[in-house]
Amino acid sequence: MRTSARVGLLVIAALGCGCGKRVSGLVAEHKADYEALDARIAQANALVAKVPERGTRAFPRCKPTDAYSFSSSGGKHDTDVIGGVALAGYPSPIADVLELRKKAAGNGRFSGPKASSNDEERFARVKTVKNLVVLREHKDSTEHHVSADVFVVSGEPAKITCAFGFDGGEGGYGSVGTVTGKEVWTDKRTGRVVRERDHVEGASSGSSGATEARNRLPGALARNLGLDYSYNTKDEAAKYRSGYKRPLGEFPTIRIKEVLEDRGASNLRGFSQWNTPLGTNDGWNTDGTHVEMYDLTRSPGAVLGRELVVNAGPQAEDVALATTLAGESFATPKDMIARLKGLGQVLMGPEPPALPTPYGFRKYELKVSKGGKERKVNVLDFAAAARKQGDATVRIDGRRVILVQGNSPSLGPAEEIANEIMGR
Repeated sequence: MRTSARVGLLVIAALGCGCGKRVSGLVAEHKADYEALDARIAQANALVAKVPERGTRAFPRCKPTDAYSFSSSGGKHDTDVIGGVALAGYPSPIADVLELRKKAAGNGRFSGPKASSNDEERFARVKTVKNLVVLREHKDSTEHHVSADVFVVSGEPAKITCAFGFDGGEGGYGSVGTVTGKEVWTDKRTGRVVRERDHVEGASSGSSGATEARNRLPGALARNLGLDYSYNTKDEAAKYRSGYKRPLGEFPTIRIKEVLEDRGASNLRGFSQWNTPLGTNDGWNTDGTHVEMYDLTRSPGAVLGRELVVNAGPQAEDVALATTLAGESFATPKDMIARLKGLGQVLMGPEPPALPTPYGFRKYELKVSKGGKERKVNVLDFAAAARKQGDATVRIDGRRVILVQGNSPSLGPAEEIANEIMGR
């Protein structure tokens, strides 16, 4: 058989057995592309490494814009995401070509997994990337809670063009089971059941902090960059690119936490108190910044004035008294007591001390009586914040009072934070 015929048969045999280009061979062919990509990533990481943790305020805040385009397959792709350990896992051209190199490790040029028809295209897409979004997870991140600094590195020579913070929230836990019986403890002398416990068959379930963080990451990139990074963020990213700012709306704590998160707050674990005389109370104290919100929606007796919230009770005459009191400012509780005395109210019990206002406000309670009717008068005095004293400021949204105090080097001044919360 002639040599050319033998070669033809070998080619046919190779095609017949399904032999094609291997990942290892493709990776070897793109050695120069890998070297260029490694150099870009190393350069970006070196720039980020110079920035202290939670030091994003040293750079302009990122804004949603049409300048960032992401696509894992087809369409314009000029922005890709790198870095992170717990936050890694989303497919992207860069992630895919780096994964190809891992698959090729230890294999010869003609062994190992086959290359797909899309693998070659991924290398072409990596070459169009102009912006690297670098995720730098914080050193105190754990399996239960992941947070990070996020930087965008662009240009030639490369530089950090903008940055923001990210908080992945905490892992959620729960259980699913069936009560199959009950165990009881009985006092033998009296026969009374003093303790009982259910027997439950089932399994616990939940999610890790890393899972929660990965679920939240696409929304954060949409909000801060206008980047459609996931299969379900197209509409969200487009909305932010068009200038949308989340209103306080029905769930104002979401907006407040987003603002603190994007500014790089190190602790978003707040506190909540429900059904207080001064409304629902939520607060956060982090990085030298204090934020508190009083939502009077569920306290119909609470009256909001220019510098005070007063609640003397739910009845019409109670609201009338609160309205009178909330209409003027009082330097101290003693001044309010004098005003109450002028309205025929008699103080019952001790006089509250004139407490300082470290966060731009103070709360106190007075017990008064008139004509045999006793009532409690609860006061939220935010005059200091209203007058912008002691690095404090206040914003009013309907029947919500939002108080911000501090001048944090990492988060910024209270006035700036308050404006962002209000979408200004």
